[in-house]
Amino acid sequence: MRYAGVLALLAIGCNDSATKSTNPYCGNGVTDPGEECDAPGIGNCDDNCDLLRVEVVAHWSFVTLAGDASPCLDGNPPVDVRISGGVLEDSVFTLPCEPGQGQGSSDPEFSSVRVASTTDHEYAGELDDVARGVDLPLVSIYTDAGSMRVFWSLDSMGTPATCNYDPLAKVRLFANEVMIDERACSDAYGKKIDLVPAGLQSLRGEELDAGGNVVASSSPVDMDVLAGTENSFSPILIRTP
Repeated sequence: MRYAGVLALLAIGCNDSATKSTNPYCGNGVTDPGEECDAPGIGNCDDNCDLLRVEVVAHWSFVTLAGDASPCLDGNPPVDVRISGGVLEDSVFTLPCEPGQGQGSSDPEFSSVRVASTTDHEYAGELDDVARGVDLPLVSIYTDAGSMRVFWSLDSMGTPATCNYDPLAKVRLFANEVMIDERACSDAYGKKIDLVPAGLQSLRGEELDAGGNVVASSSPVDMDVLAGTENSFSPILIRTP
């Protein structure tokens, strides 16, 4: 009986099948600390559970609102390409601008590409939700237009208001009295607006009711819009008369 007891203890000590699936090792179905993937030999995952970098070709063009295009800014400064959105740290590489394209290595799971160049300030363009592949889509960088995010506060007869009272309300934004954006009031706050002409702009906003009638407006706010970059400005106050 004593021997049987010893054998039983040995059997229990050697049986690790219950814990094997949770122990960290390459190929256990879980991306453990220190691993970048956990499908060794499949796709872009090597036998050490490291992601294999992929070679990609970035494309860019510096353009104007009129449609004129050039691969470079004046003086031919290089471009910095940043590829992000994957498991690994962002891939950043510097390339000569003149070909309008260049190659670098990247995380295979990327989703965003940004191209930037600098003269008096940084000019940049960015694409999100990029389909993965060797050839990245063209990034257009505007040399005479910038972008901005719209922030405002609504005021109704001296009382702060929200869009909730009228779900069909809209907000319009004007630059030098040219409408540059119109969208649902509930969908507009903090949203990015592209292709705002560069230079000194007089910005103002309007709120429209469901019938398209202007029910509130703001005083103009002057702003110097820089091309090729995202600009920020103080929130505008849209108020009823």
